Amino acid sequence: MKTGAPSLQALSLAIFLGLLTSAGAYVGLAACSQPENFRNRVTNLQDRVAMITRLSRASPAGRAYRPGALCPAADAERLTVLTSELQARAGALGLTTVSLAVTPAAQPSGQVSRVALQVEVTGAYEATTAFLGGLAGQTPKIFADRVDLIDRGAKTSLRFAGHFYCSTAT
Repeated sequence: MKTGAPSLQALSLAIFLGLLTSAGAYVGLAACSQPENFRNRVTNLQDRVAMITRLSRASPAGRAYRPGALCPAADAERLTVLTSELQARAGALGLTTVSLAVTPAAQPSGQVSRVALQVEVTGAYEATTAFLGGLAGQTPKIFADRVDLIDRGAKTSLRFAGHFYCSTAT
């Protein structure tokens, strides 16, 4: 046997002890990196998330208004943009806009304000029904109060009266 050369068992033991020391240092550093009340804070946060989830499912407002269902506010600028978009859509379909009125509530109350919408367009039947379908998919969500589709020979007239809601929260 040669002297001075480490045995395989001694080398294995040295590697094992080195790994054990490294693992111990990692566990020690990981424990030091967490705040004192880390577990309590995580538990508290999980409880709050569960409570918020439960309350949001139970809230009638959470069910009534899906994302995009309300316009952000009933200010003149936003309502002008909506009016322009509707006129542009009618023009793109080859429709003639007879009238288009967007009228916010005079005295908004609560967290939402009702905005009345009245539109009358004339043109081909397919175009008027496509315009009506566009209103159905509109954001903010438009609710129909009255829809009249009138055959006028070569042209069809669509009279739509409805409303949508805008948030009053600032």
